[in-house]
Amino acid sequence: MNTSIISKLATFAFTILLATNLCGMEADEAGKRKRDGEQEDPRKKSRVLVDFAMQTDETPQDHAFKLTMLKDLLEQPDSNGQPPLHQAVIRKDARGIKYLLAAGANINATNSDKESALALSVVRKIPAIAILLASQPGIHLNTPPCDHYTEDGNPLHYAMKRGSVEVVKTLLNAGASVRGTPSPLHYWSSKRKRSSTIGELLLRSGVQVNQENDIGFTALDIELSLEKPDSFQAAKLLLKYGANIFRRSTKTGLSAFDRVAGSTSDVATYIQKEWQQGLFTIAAILRCKMGLPKPLVKLIMRRDILENTPPNLFNAIQYGSAEAIDRLLHNQFMKINDPLRGGMSPLHIAITGQTRQWIAHLRPVHGGHPDISATTLLLERSANLEAKTDLGKTPLHLAVASLTIDLAAGQRCVSDATLLLDHGADVNAQDKSGQTPLHIAAVKGYGYTVLLLLSRRADISAQDKGGRTPLYGAAQNGLVPIATLFLDRGANINVQDKTGLTPLHYTAYYGHVPTATLFLNRGANVNARSYGGKTPLHLACLKKHPPLIEFLQARGGDMTIKDKKGKTPQDYLDAENNS
Repeated sequence: MNTSIISKLATFAFTILLATNLCGMEADEAGKRKRDGEQEDPRKKSRVLVDFAMQTDETPQDHAFKLTMLKDLLEQPDSNGQPPLHQAVIRKDARGIKYLLAAGANINATNSDKESALALSVVRKIPAIAILLASQPGIHLNTPPCDHYTEDGNPLHYAMKRGSVEVVKTLLNAGASVRGTPSPLHYWSSKRKRSSTIGELLLRSGVQVNQENDIGFTALDIELSLEKPDSFQAAKLLLKYGANIFRRSTKTGLSAFDRVAGSTSDVATYIQKEWQQGLFTIAAILRCKMGLPKPLVKLIMRRDILENTPPNLFNAIQYGSAEAIDRLLHNQFMKINDPLRGGMSPLHIAITGQTRQWIAHLRPVHGGHPDISATTLLLERSANLEAKTDLGKTPLHLAVASLTIDLAAGQRCVSDATLLLDHGADVNAQDKSGQTPLHIAAVKGYGYTVLLLLSRRADISAQDKGGRTPLYGAAQNGLVPIATLFLDRGANINVQDKTGLTPLHYTAYYGHVPTATLFLNRGANVNARSYGGKTPLHLACLKKHPPLIEFLQARGGDMTIKDKKGKTPQDYLDAENNS
């Protein structure tokens, strides 16, 4: 017979005999305790057998074989509530742990303190055992079993609490979760004594650097509030990984920048200095390296936009790649309809000409078209066409109002207005004064825009809160071509506003003879009276426009009509002449 087999059988026989003798000794002691009225503790028998099985110098296979025979004892705790696996952890017995696991011990079983063997190894500061257990298949890295970080019984929490860098690293590499509220980063920031290495490990593992805890504090907020001896270095670390000092707390409304305002602490001074340097660096990269136009750089650098920037803004932009910039711009307008200063949305800002064009190599979303406009980019990302400023202006209002005498800018604004209308913008939207885009185009004299709006069914009879139609704007500024266009489209020449004034009254007040000629030729009532009894001639005399006075008289204007104050046009003219 093979010598090794004989040796194993002999060893096993001896093991069983010795175990039996030990059990016999235990039985004798148990009998004695019984005679003395004491209760037998089954946990002692468990510990004797398991300890004996683990301490003999045999191969893992032999141990596994023996422990299989003792399987019913694998989960039996000792008098301190520690199962065999936990006992092996306490003894720092790596070999025994391996044998117990091979025999089928539950690696996630807990002791009387609800601690797993892994948690116990961290609590007892036994990094070698913790690393061994963390690498085992089926291990629950988060205890109690869940998919997020908790402070109660969590191995990662225990490891951070005890400053076990290697254990933290092992747990994170094995997949321990850093999600949860509060996050492990909040706990790390609140500790007075902590390892900067652990903080960096957490940040590298993907923990959200700008996540708030239950009271609305980020890790940086905690550093600034507690000001511990190493807060300066901790703040530098958090800023390195994208802590946003302009991000306002959802609970307190304060940002980290607000917290350091007026402070002379090292942390406050550093943040203020780094921020200014950071602004300069980012602006330089955007302007010089990436070739963004100056107006767009100014837009991106606005504080009210920076307050909503993504966590990795400053890191991403320093790479200077098209992908980084694309990601930056995408994230800048992630909350694409959130109002900024004055209720302006990013779409309003793009329309007003503060941005001309986005860089040509902004690749994916718009196909890299070299002439893609900010308006187009925002509309592709579902910007709200009907967003209103504090004055009630929609993007279409601003597209019409932003037109200048510059041909290129004019073409751009007409293009923006067309683009907005093509996407379904309300052509008759009214602002807080009741004005529609057509009112604005008319008063500014933008003929092409007026034609565009009319072709999209703009209401020619729409009245603002003063009762004025778009024709009043043309009358006020003496815009004969636009007034003609409105009249040709059926505008009411004798319409009255809320004070009873007609378009001819407005033309008379501002002294526009050509417009008055047009209106009278189209049937305007030369002696129409306002609710105060004034005719157009009253207003022409009041403002002292001799050519218009003569013209109105020649067309039938009555100088003897009295208003409700009992004054004739001549009275106003005499008063003007005597003043």
